[in-house]
Amino acid sequence: MSDKNFKYEIPDVKLTANDFISTFPWGLRSDEVRIKQQETENALLDAETTAAMAVMLGSDSFSDRLDYAWKTMLNSQNHDIHVCTQEEAGIAWCDEARPLAEGIRDDAAAFIAGKLGSDIEINTLSIPVKDVNGNYVPSFGYVSKQQSISENTELVPWDKAENFGDFSAAVQTDGRIQVRVGRMLGNVGGLSVTIDNELYNVATNPPTVKNAKYSPDNNKAYLTVEGALGKNDEIKYVHNITVSKDGIDYDTEFDYGDGVNFGPDIKDFESEPRRTHYFQHEKKLCMTFALESEKPEVIYNSPFLTWKAQDDVRSIESLHYLALQGERGGIAHFNIGQSAYAVCDGSAKHVLCFSPRDYIYGPKDKITANGKHTHHYRFVPYRGDFRSAELTYKTDIFNRAAFSSDCIESVKNDISASLIRIKSNSVKSTALFEREGKIYLRIAEWAGQEDDISIIYGDESAKVTEVTHALKPIKEIGKNFRMRPWEIKTLLIEGRAVPITEEETAARRTFCGLPSGWELRSQFECPSVKTQERNKSGILYFATGYHDGFVRPMERHSKTMAIEIERTKRYDGYSQYWELGGSCFERMHVNEPEYLEGLKKELKDNNLEIVGGTWCEPFALIISGESNIRQMFYGMKTIKETLDYDVKIYANQEHGTYAQMPQILRSFGLNAVINRTQWAPYGYESAVDADVANWIGPDGSAIFMIPRYRSQDYNNCPWDDRNLQNGSVTGHNRVWRTREKFEQMLREALDHGIKNPLMTMLEDIWADFLRTTDEEIEFYDSLPFVQFISLTKYLEMY
Repeated sequence: MSDKNFKYEIPDVKLTANDFISTFPWGLRSDEVRIKQQETENALLDAETTAAMAVMLGSDSFSDRLDYAWKTMLNSQNHDIHVCTQEEAGIAWCDEARPLAEGIRDDAAAFIAGKLGSDIEINTLSIPVKDVNGNYVPSFGYVSKQQSISENTELVPWDKAENFGDFSAAVQTDGRIQVRVGRMLGNVGGLSVTIDNELYNVATNPPTVKNAKYSPDNNKAYLTVEGALGKNDEIKYVHNITVSKDGIDYDTEFDYGDGVNFGPDIKDFESEPRRTHYFQHEKKLCMTFALESEKPEVIYNSPFLTWKAQDDVRSIESLHYLALQGERGGIAHFNIGQSAYAVCDGSAKHVLCFSPRDYIYGPKDKITANGKHTHHYRFVPYRGDFRSAELTYKTDIFNRAAFSSDCIESVKNDISASLIRIKSNSVKSTALFEREGKIYLRIAEWAGQEDDISIIYGDESAKVTEVTHALKPIKEIGKNFRMRPWEIKTLLIEGRAVPITEEETAARRTFCGLPSGWELRSQFECPSVKTQERNKSGILYFATGYHDGFVRPMERHSKTMAIEIERTKRYDGYSQYWELGGSCFERMHVNEPEYLEGLKKELKDNNLEIVGGTWCEPFALIISGESNIRQMFYGMKTIKETLDYDVKIYANQEHGTYAQMPQILRSFGLNAVINRTQWAPYGYESAVDADVANWIGPDGSAIFMIPRYRSQDYNNCPWDDRNLQNGSVTGHNRVWRTREKFEQMLREALDHGIKNPLMTMLEDIWADFLRTTDEEIEFYDSLPFVQFISLTKYLEMY
């Protein structure tokens, strides 16, 4: 197949976090599912850590129970859960997984408490955290539980600015809270929504401030704010707010009554279809905050990264927090689950609800916000920059506080110890877990700087081995080693645990210079690969395939799957690739193992490729870095177990790529990635005019990449006012399937200097009526300039 005389110089391409844009419909009916997903993941991480600590102290393994709980939660991350108004299915999986996680955590905590002979407070983070008494619980450790100290109930009116450590705060008449950090002013707590093209906010609909009280003895303030938004006060809300040195905590309940709908409408997207559902933040219910600084920088999180946003950014997906950073301080917003923001002129909006009047997926009752919804979030005013303020650590504490074992009667036993500690400047643990009795630690460098690490564990005989994220050994590295900027490592910790009882001291953390990679411009703004001279002739290579089931894992193979296998025998050179998650193959293995035996032969005969390797096809930018790794861990493991097949190429049908992928995918043994969204209403990526590029991640890891070409412009695809399949430049949208369109795709790719243009297509595999028909296949087969090819054979050409 490959031309031995074909020569191609593969260019290096560095992609930043700004090269990946989500256009996700955030806050659809208040987005209860994403909040539950994050809370469930936090519960799972707590359970894993507690189980690992119990195993260190001699407990049997909990990993079978943990695996089942993780898979159950990961099912909820299927992309169709979020965009096809199927949140109930995702919520049900979270509601099943969270009690499983909490049960494991409680059983492991009971074992630890029984071993130590005392009821205890347990910390599952790699940094010390406060217990209910305000005392510190050491990292990955425990202290004796004590009686909770009751707060001073003698409250006085809060009617002036009060100091809370790094900031002062005062209540404004419109219910917002004014904050001062040094000489900088800001405010938090505004609400805004557009209904029938009319803006309603706290200025036009002033709320009522109640019970504003201040407790000097505990250095806390409390207040309640009640209000309503809309022409007829359709959306009612209550803020219960607590202000302390930790920040400004909101517990907000919205009451949508019998149902409320507000924009955007389909017609709102005609001017910029790439922003479908997303960029019209002014037509969503949002929480607003602002910093009075000339041009505050916007600092945001994507999986495992903290990155500076582009100056002209409008919409951001920021996991865990977004910060408005001034010269000497800033204001950060901590979120749980809902991480959609708009930023403009020193202010930011956090999306809380999206309830469109018109939406392609779902009848009116599926897109109407009704009843009561509760949100929890925190504002953190801080001095210095986001790194010296340690926002990344503080978000961990916000999400995962110390908890009590609550299993035996408390006895007098002075217990305070860590089981494992990490000494570092800017590296933190993202997971401590056990599998089959072995202890693993995952760490990530989050500040964009090199760092020296020390692992304190066990006695002199204990050892630390670096393993892949699939838990395969790489090499023993000892307890002291160095991390690259943005690097992620998974470590096997071996040896008998020796509790570390000396007093916990804060780790020395140094932060200097610009974080690595921040000087890079995204490919959207500044392409690093110049367009080559036009090729006068060529052919269009065509890799055709199918992707996962709708919402739930497929229980049995579909008719489409059988037809496609038959086609490989009918057409010479016809091969295909399937992006089916491991969850589907696990269910098929239970229900029809004989079918999978047949698939093994097709895989060995190269009639079929399995790509992707995830558990259930998530939107990668809106789930945490840890969940992205677990998606790959369980997906790859299950595909290997059920099909004896190693996935080597990552591809995604809906938006599923992000900046940290090269090191994560290579760690799982993948060799290449297709960095193009097959169906792009909900996200897209930078274009690169290269047949194949060497994608270099922020940490320096590299992987071969088939990019989206600039000729594949998501704005130029055919669509109409009801068609949300804009962005389907690769053939998923059937209006492309004409001779004229194929010729256009070939000609424009050649015009941009592509030597051997590759069209990739992924269709739905779960329904027979969605697949390409035999008539279309016959038509394609007759085109002189189209040639079917497998992804592996295409890459072999390079």
